[in-house]
Amino acid sequence: MQAVEWGITRMDQAPYAVTVPAQYVGLTVNEAVSLALKLNADSLVAAGGSGWPGNDQLGNNWFAVRYGGALFGYLASDTAHNPADWDTALNRLGAHLDANLGRSPLGLGWNPEGHGYTWFPGWHTLPLVLALRNTRGEDLTLTWPGLNLTLWGATYATGVVPVPRVKDIYQPQAFGIRPDFTDDHNAWGPEGTAGLAFALAPPKWLPGMKWMYRRLAGDLGDQGWDAEAGNGIYSLLF
Repeated sequence: MQAVEWGITRMDQAPYAVTVPAQYVGLTVNEAVSLALKLNADSLVAAGGSGWPGNDQLGNNWFAVRYGGALFGYLASDTAHNPADWDTALNRLGAHLDANLGRSPLGLGWNPEGHGYTWFPGWHTLPLVLALRNTRGEDLTLTWPGLNLTLWGATYATGVVPVPRVKDIYQPQAFGIRPDFTDDHNAWGPEGTAGLAFALAPPKWLPGMKWMYRRLAGDLGDQGWDAEAGNGIYSLLF
């Protein structure tokens, strides 16, 4: 395979080299990142999650992770993609949303998998919702209004009480428990989606959510700022 070495300088180390795969030879860093995003999205669409348990169940959260992630990758890339791949991913994501949230606003964002399983598609589908709205003027919440409320349901409307709890070895002292013992995510630890929920929830609910956020993850709570899994950016943004 033809390869080339790019010198990369860090302030704390001497320069070192990395091997660049052939398809990236001659590209600028921006062009290479763009191509990598496109190729990753292509692989998600092409693989279709083969071999993963539950892939024949449209309501499974991994449909949102896979196809929402692919669409977000295409939007973030400047490299041309096959429009058919975009359509496939969008149609598959729509089939998931029909099965998982439904189209009725009366559903209020609840899903059949459990509260914790809202966070995983939340990281992929809801950033995609915001990106589509901002870049193409397309609003998925008009078809699936439950998207506006699904993170509110998972993070604020589940009987959460802001009392101390032991979370894990990385954050032994955290706040928030909820009486949901049928879910294997029965503690409050939304990994960024508590902040992301503010981007889509109805404005009239935001003061109450802010009150709870402060006492769970904010200055009056464990002061973790819902930054787990590298998703603290949402608390800064929203």
